[in-house]
Amino acid sequence: MSSASEIMTTNIVAAQPEMLVRDVAKLPLDHGISAVPVIDDAGKLLGVVSEGDLIRRSGERSEKRRAWWLEMLADGFELAPRFVDYMRAHEPRAADVMTRDIITVSPETPSETIARLIERHRIKRVLVVRDGKLIGIVSRADLVRMIAASAPPQAEAIAEEERQREELRGRFPRRGSRAGWHSTSFS
Repeated sequence: MSSASEIMTTNIVAAQPEMLVRDVAKLPLDHGISAVPVIDDAGKLLGVVSEGDLIRRSGERSEKRRAWWLEMLADGFELAPRFVDYMRAHEPRAADVMTRDIITVSPETPSETIARLIERHRIKRVLVVRDGKLIGIVSRADLVRMIAASAPPQAEAIAEEERQREELRGRFPRRGSRAGWHSTSFS
């Protein structure tokens, strides 16, 4: 039985709460991950921004931005630079879109417990914290790697057992088989 500390990923890509959402969205793409933890300067876990959060919040944001009256007023005209600057300054930040209600575990949490949490809550990862600070992430992929790593010893034991059976079969004839027996009939 493995613990979180034995299987967790410790090379963490994280975001700061004030990062622009468009910059946060680049992190999963650049690093081949599906979520980004949000931490403060001290490493305290504040939340997580998943691909689902980005997609969900992006749809909400674009609906709010496309006010029909603004399009009508601006039709054929450039928007004032001060207005454009204002809109950019009020772009959503990681803190605006992150999920705050997250499942965390301690480094000592058994892998079986982690698997149950991931299944029960239908999530893709749990965050590993110590004293409120993020120290690792256990994803479904980490659990699968653990299972795959434990498979070879079992497979080797089964293969060894099969080799021993074959060796015994070679030493002793099978029941009902005439191989190795000579006829001793008296005529």
